[in-house]
Amino acid sequence: YKNYLKILNHENLGLDPNLVGLPGSPTIVQKVEKIPKARTTRKAEIIRGEDHEGLINTVNKILQLKNK
Repeated sequence: YKNYLKILNHENLGLDPNLVGLPGSPTIVQKVEKIPKARTTRKAEIIRGEDHEGLINTVNKILQLKNK
């Protein structure tokens, strides 16, 4: 790839390093507005599947929700 690409930088272009790249493009934040939280309509349910019965209940709950 070195035969096809020519790498340019501030030195071989004769540029001031303070005026190019990250130092040359400062971003100044003037104002930050607070964004209100959106109301959620989702419901959450914690299902424990630590034992065999809990695992069966979890799978059944997933299948019920899938078939709605």
